[in-house]
Amino acid sequence: MTVDDVDAAAAILAQVKLYPKSDANKRIAFYVQLPNSCCLVAEIGPDVVGIVLSIFNGFHMFLTHIGVLESQRGRGIGSTLHAELLDRANQLGARGIVVDAIFSAEPFFRKLGYRSPGATFLIHDAK
Repeated sequence: MTVDDVDAAAAILAQVKLYPKSDANKRIAFYVQLPNSCCLVAEIGPDVVGIVLSIFNGFHMFLTHIGVLESQRGRGIGSTLHAELLDRANQLGARGIVVDAIFSAEPFFRKLGYRSPGATFLIHDAK
């Protein structure tokens, strides 16, 4: 993914209701330029139809967002993006991929081989 793909990525995240488009462009542009980020796009012709946003912390790859246009779901695009992310995680020597997923996405991730780690995911709001 490059900065040129930011608008399409923001539109996908908004369409699949993972992130509001209001400030997604700015945040994604920042994210894409981080040195340890691994941001991927899936394209059909000139159109971006799927995205993955992740970052490597030296131990694990953290998959923060994955989205595929609703009109393109069920075609293996998300699985293909994930396979490429897994390949990159292996190249970096990551111990695994950690994902924080909305509940409705859990079956997708379980199908890809994810398991519950026996830990609790906690978050503290910044505001």
